Amino acid sequence: MFNICKILRIKPVHHPLFFLTLPLATVFSLTYLSVAKAQITPDNSLGAQPSVVTPNVQINGTPSDRIDGGAIRGDNLFHSFQEFNVNANRGAYFSNPAGIANILTRVTGGNISNIQGVLGVLGKANLFLINPNGILFGPNARLDVGGSFLGSTANSLIFKNGFEFSATNPQAPPLLTITAPVGLSYRENFKNITTQSTTTQYPILEVPEGQTLALVGGNVILDRPDLLAPGGRVELGGLSAPGTVGLNSDGSLSFPVGVQRGDVSLTNEARVDVSSGGGGSIAVNARNLDISGGSILRAGIGSGLGTVGSQAGDITLDATGNIKIVGSYVFNNVRSQGVGNGGNINITTGSLSLTDGAQLNASTLGLGNTGNVSVRALGAVELANTAYIFSTVEAGGVGKGGNIDIRAATLSLKDGAQLATIVGQASDTQPAGRGNAGNVTVDVTGPVTIAGVKDGFRSGIFSNVRTGATGNGGNIAISSGSFSLSDGTQLSTITYGQGNAGNVSVRASDAVLLVNADIFSTVEAGAVGKGGNINIQGASLSLKDGARLDASTRGLGDAGNVTIFSSRSVSFEGVGSNGSPSGVFSTVQPTATGDSGSIRLQTGTLSVTNGAAIIASTLGKGNAGNVNITASDTISFDGIGSDGSPSGISSSVGSGVVGGGGGIKIERQEVNGVQKGVIEPQVRFSITIEPFRNASFPDAVGNSGNIDITTRSLSVTNGARLTTSTFGRGDAGNIAIRASDKISFDGVSSRDGSPSGAFSAVDSSFFGRGGDLNITTGLLSVTNGAQLVTSTLKKGNAGNITLNARDAVFDGVNSKGSPSGVFAAVDTNAEGKGGDITIKAESVSLTKGAQLAANSRGRGDAGKITITASDTALFQGIGSNGVPSRASSAVETGAVGNGGNLTVVAGRFNVLNGAEGTVSNLGSGNAGNLTVRANSINLDDQGKLTANSANGIGGDIILQARDLLLLRRNSLISAISGTSGSAGQDGNININTQLLVAFPQENSDITATGFGRTAGSNVQVNISKPGGIFGIEYQPQFTPNSDIVATGTVTVTSIDLDPTQGLFELTETVVDPAQQVALNPCIKGFGSTFTITGRGGLPTDPNKILSSDNVRVDLIQPVPTKVSSTSTRQKQPSQKPPVKQIIPAQGWIYNEKGQVVLVGYDPTKTGPQREQPAPNSSCAAVK
Repeated sequence: MFNICKILRIKPVHHPLFFLTLPLATVFSLTYLSVAKAQITPDNSLGAQPSVVTPNVQINGTPSDRIDGGAIRGDNLFHSFQEFNVNANRGAYFSNPAGIANILTRVTGGNISNIQGVLGVLGKANLFLINPNGILFGPNARLDVGGSFLGSTANSLIFKNGFEFSATNPQAPPLLTITAPVGLSYRENFKNITTQSTTTQYPILEVPEGQTLALVGGNVILDRPDLLAPGGRVELGGLSAPGTVGLNSDGSLSFPVGVQRGDVSLTNEARVDVSSGGGGSIAVNARNLDISGGSILRAGIGSGLGTVGSQAGDITLDATGNIKIVGSYVFNNVRSQGVGNGGNINITTGSLSLTDGAQLNASTLGLGNTGNVSVRALGAVELANTAYIFSTVEAGGVGKGGNIDIRAATLSLKDGAQLATIVGQASDTQPAGRGNAGNVTVDVTGPVTIAGVKDGFRSGIFSNVRTGATGNGGNIAISSGSFSLSDGTQLSTITYGQGNAGNVSVRASDAVLLVNADIFSTVEAGAVGKGGNINIQGASLSLKDGARLDASTRGLGDAGNVTIFSSRSVSFEGVGSNGSPSGVFSTVQPTATGDSGSIRLQTGTLSVTNGAAIIASTLGKGNAGNVNITASDTISFDGIGSDGSPSGISSSVGSGVVGGGGGIKIERQEVNGVQKGVIEPQVRFSITIEPFRNASFPDAVGNSGNIDITTRSLSVTNGARLTTSTFGRGDAGNIAIRASDKISFDGVSSRDGSPSGAFSAVDSSFFGRGGDLNITTGLLSVTNGAQLVTSTLKKGNAGNITLNARDAVFDGVNSKGSPSGVFAAVDTNAEGKGGDITIKAESVSLTKGAQLAANSRGRGDAGKITITASDTALFQGIGSNGVPSRASSAVETGAVGNGGNLTVVAGRFNVLNGAEGTVSNLGSGNAGNLTVRANSINLDDQGKLTANSANGIGGDIILQARDLLLLRRNSLISAISGTSGSAGQDGNININTQLLVAFPQENSDITATGFGRTAGSNVQVNISKPGGIFGIEYQPQFTPNSDIVATGTVTVTSIDLDPTQGLFELTETVVDPAQQVALNPCIKGFGSTFTITGRGGLPTDPNKILSSDNVRVDLIQPVPTKVSSTSTRQKQPSQKPPVKQIIPAQGWIYNEKGQVVLVGYDPTKTGPQREQPAPNSSCAAVK
């Protein structure tokens, strides 16, 4: 036990009542003095080499205790104390004998070391202070050392030879050379190292340039200290379980793996600063690390310091538990006027949380590169409330920006939190930064969630080159389980200066969701450089409420590409509160010069709804990009946005454009467009070419892109559209659709009546060629006002339309009377050629007012229409608008140009119920020809084939019906040419068939009329079988009967026997008239009949029957003809066939094979018709 009187130099008083006679205040005063004065007390553990304390020595102006003595072993000096405290306004200095590198001090008593004053070394030796019971640095604590300082609550210092300089088991050091300590050993009583401060005072612990300041607990609790080691190291950490912390020769510490650590906290504006002209590292090893209250960790190159090649050290935060940084900052910077490279910020933790404006910031404001920021977390990384992780080249900085690399289980950025690599714009005093921005890499196994805006700051991830800056933006690469971006947040790689924007890549094993959020990679106005690419990969992708993927250019440079891969689904829905549609965009904006990038999307299902859009366009000087979409399952285009804008997909060229459009390619199995969806660029395009949105671009020059669709089934309904367009001087793109099953275009938009369909056009007031439309499918259906259109509305040709299908169906009109159909047109005031329409199918039907039209309303030829149907081509009916179903190639009134041809090649061709096939020229120019080649041609109930012309050469009608040409019920074949006084040549009608049949009283006519112009208005009818014309004959003028009328000549020829074949020698058998005329007296009362048995005609050889199948009329009971194989000159005995009742023919019908069959009943009547009279025994036919 220590003698307090000796310590205080008080003479002993042995009176037994001494303490009773002392005033109570004196006792308390003595107690205070014992604490205040008995601060440094050596123990006797060093034997003959004890520590010696000399009090009240003025050192550097401070009354101090000078500590001498101790045990010297090599370059190490050992001290051992029972107590070690330094009062406020006092000092404790260790003498530094020559040759001593390390002063090793232990406190073996049971009390904490309370450092309220100055702790120093009178030399450059390193100072070690270990006290297992704790160390406290008060508000006035200072370090005044020439070397490094380590304060620790470890039990002992460990040396290489196994010696431990222990505070809990004190022994004298062995009498042998001892090298520097290599570790701190912890066994028990894991006490804290603490700093305290007041509102005006705080501890300042500083070591000289290049030295180490280490505080190793237990827990390390730092309240507002300054820990300063310029160009050196600050090491903070501790253990809370037995273990050894290694002491490395470079001043760093090594913490054992698997041993529980102590906690470290920095609060109340604590400051750790190692910045200098080079070097300077900070390392914190803890279980949990809390940095709060405006605290700062700073490394890097200081202002005005450093030289070329200088390298700042790193800041390393390693916590096995959690790291929380609240309203505080971790900087590793090259500061203004500094020269050298900044160091890295490395974080390894269980979880990381940055809130309330907290920052991890690696930047350069001087001449040198920025360091990287690396985060490794087993759990969550969360940034909230305007917290940031930055790596930037700031104003005045010249150098390469560092990377941000985050690997964790989850990442959350909320309420203005950001990750950013930036090349900054100019400040008031410094020029804009120069250098490339670093990359941002996020690799998490779970979700990435980015949400919210705070104080005008968007949450997000950014790699940007700001206005006036020079350098390339960095890349953003995210790999996660799921990814969510919402509430005004962004991912962006943008260049506002001179340099390329970086790429953005998001890969998620599960869902990718953007709600009212954006992913940008753009070249902004005034910038020079290429836009970066955007790559999204996930199980599903959803963009909602104005969310966008946007790779665009507004400056001088190409926009980037957007690539999306989703194994399950992609959904784009709605518009934002500002009217911006959700969707994917690769655009060249009006102020830009460059090409827009391509958009590539591959998924299972794609849904574009409620005003969303996919657009690759150019509104400036450059080419529109391609859009390629592959969906293995379904695609739907649905609805309009809250602002009335339709859903859409487009590749277009817009205002001020110089360049070519890209294309749209969609590959999928099934595509559905429903409820007013629109698939188009910025033009709402019906047959009248209405503008879409703000589609007025008078200066546009360039080509629209292509649409390429490969699918199993495509359905485009209720106003949905596929469109490629150019709004200026340039060509509209092509549309190609391939569907192995079916393609359906149906209906119009319920909002404005715009039709569903596929469109390729050059808009009004512009120049260019309409693109081609090519469709290949099983079943093609265009119904209820849907349309397929290629058109030019100014100067240029309309594109061609080619349809290949098993069955092609065109049906009906919409509620406003607009027809379904196919249109290739040169519009009013346009100049160019109308496109061709080519249809190849097994069957083609044009019904209920549907139209096929290759027309010219301006200056240019109408296109031709070619229909090839291996089975049936059917034109039938009149639409609810009163317009007949029609195929037409026409030059309309006031137009200038030649009409195109209409050609139909079919097995059967039926024009029924007022339907029409027509070629015409009602303007200036020649009419085209109407040509039909079919096995049978049937015009019924006002069916019409017409060729009309006002001027020029009239169109010819050429009909080749192998079997039959049938005209019923006011049907018409008409070629009308010219007007009174017009010049030109009239059109003709040429008919080649085996059988021409009309019903005389049904007033079906064939007419060719003109106005006495150059040769024409002739009718030539060639019948390939004798007697093959029935019910229609030439008349000089129209009669109520079926007529052939012409202002030219009418020529009817019938192919008879060829006399060059020689004479036939007839058989000697005379035809029995009884076998040719069948009398049936039992029919009396039912009408007389005259029946000819057999097919009629003559055989080409006496030994043969009529073998041609060109005209076959089957009878109910045909009587076979038998010819002997012996010489034809030998008379053969007649063999009478069995007598069978002959049923007289009452009419004829088509069977299911399209053949004409005579029937024993009237097909125009209903009810039983095959009744027979009752048998009469007197009749010879009844036995």
